[in-house]
Amino acid sequence: MLDVAALSEGKIKTHPCKLDLEKAIKSQVGRFYTEQISFIKKKQVVGTWDPHNIDQIVSNLLTNAIKYGHQKPIEIVLDQDGKSAVIEVTDHGEGIARENFEKIFKRFERVPTDISVGGIGLGLYIVKQIVESTGGSIDIKSKKGEGSTFTVRIPLSP
Repeated sequence: MLDVAALSEGKIKTHPCKLDLEKAIKSQVGRFYTEQISFIKKKQVVGTWDPHNIDQIVSNLLTNAIKYGHQKPIEIVLDQDGKSAVIEVTDHGEGIARENFEKIFKRFERVPTDISVGGIGLGLYIVKQIVESTGGSIDIKSKKGEGSTFTVRIPLSP
């Protein structure tokens, strides 16, 4: 909750250092103990970020994909586009209706689903706040009944 309070006030503490995103992502993937997650590295991506913030981004995106993915495969793709790292997380679950795209990034907001899932609606809020604090962006592509892809772009250096 302290992280959420700091995010709300725009006071995200960072301790940036040189980081290999492949290693950071694989570390988070390994925490979930599930075979449904596949990792694809398109390019080696090294940049300057706060490791805790990168862990928060990846962990929250994977948690959502697992919750709403209905035990279907999840892909996480790492790439680089110019001076930005690109992380995509795709699930093949129930998807999100377009009218809820903005809502899912708000604090304590959740959208109705066909399944019962835990959580209080902070994961995507935290991801968006961290990503935007780096000068990056997060986008979603989703269709109800067809799954979702979240794409995070973060600058390689502050």
